[in-house]
Amino acid sequence: MILKLECYIDGSSLGNPGPSGVGVYIPNILELALYIGYCTNNQAEMTALLVALKEIEKLKFRSCIIYTDSELVAYKKIKDSKLSSLRNQIDRHMNSIANLKIEWIDREQNEIADNLAREAAKNINYIKIRKE
Repeated sequence: MILKLECYIDGSSLGNPGPSGVGVYIPNILELALYIGYCTNNQAEMTALLVALKEIEKLKFRSCIIYTDSELVAYKKIKDSKLSSLRNQIDRHMNSIANLKIEWIDREQNEIADNLAREAAKNINYIKIRKE
């Protein structure tokens, strides 16, 4: 039994703004790549966190560590007012997970989520979900 869920996330924008996607990787449980439309890289990174939180809620985990290579997400350095709506949604979902931690990691440690996000950003009709 997994006591603390580990989740890796990334957002990708092909241009800034441009076609964008998110990747969520939960080892041995889920790989998700989702095209999210035309947005900035920061919006894609924040959307990746929101999508991950929703997936974690579906799995009913109360303890989770989310790894990201985005300083914006990890350190909550949100200054752009355009991100406030996303931030409000994220805050609501974060409150439903009792023991949640977000940690910054090097891009090399986040390769799977990064590949999922870039793959999704390249294809407007792209959704990939693989559950194990």
